[in-house]
Amino acid sequence: MYRTTGGAANLKRKVSVSNRVQIQANHRTEHDAEAMVSGIVQLILGEKIVRTFPLKFDTKADIAFVDIPWDPSDAEYLGTNIAKFIVKIGSSQFTSTGDFLVTK
Repeated sequence: MYRTTGGAANLKRKVSVSNRVQIQANHRTEHDAEAMVSGIVQLILGEKIVRTFPLKFDTKADIAFVDIPWDPSDAEYLGTNIAKFIVKIGSSQFTSTGDFLVTK
């Protein structure tokens, strides 16, 4: 996950609800074959899906990402969250998870 500060992105596992963050994962097809790619990111807190975002794709870099514009009213997300990527490449589906800490 990247925390954006002053236009620069820094890799972090801990973010504040006053930060803008980007969660991303790399993907690629076997032998770099062209295939339809789509997916979502689910934010999970306490084993409950609390938000779902459609993934965006940077096809030049094979990166799937989502921008999360936290704000102070998102205090309900304080604590350890899990980002679950569900990516479909062609007819195959892949899942990956990572945890991060949201603070005030």
